[in-house]
Amino acid sequence: MSYYAVNPGGEFLSLSQVPYKTLYLWAAYGWSLLTVLWACNLFRYRHWNIKVQRPMLLVPLTQIAASVAQLYFWRQASKTGRYPKDLLAARNILTAFAQGMLFLNALLIARGWGILRAHIE
Repeated sequence: MSYYAVNPGGEFLSLSQVPYKTLYLWAAYGWSLLTVLWACNLFRYRHWNIKVQRPMLLVPLTQIAASVAQLYFWRQASKTGRYPKDLLAARNILTAFAQGMLFLNALLIARGWGILRAHIE
């Protein structure tokens, strides 16, 4: 015998998890807007770009992918009441990759601004 609890409206998520669907939707929109603005900035000042600026575009792109994976995961969990293992793995991998890109870019920026070395070459 098995049983499951469903909240009113057919919602399987707990009250603390319901906002995740809206949160990651807006996170994906926000990162998309930042990506467009950064790409416009890169194009506008393409003659004066330095090497650090192009890899910095990977940060919002990976954050968009991670946000969309999170959004899809929470929507599936909301519909079915189960955490799909394949989506859980994809969500964790994309989130880790996005955090790695953020860390890598922070390292590149620190190196370029002379925080990690004494002088600029």
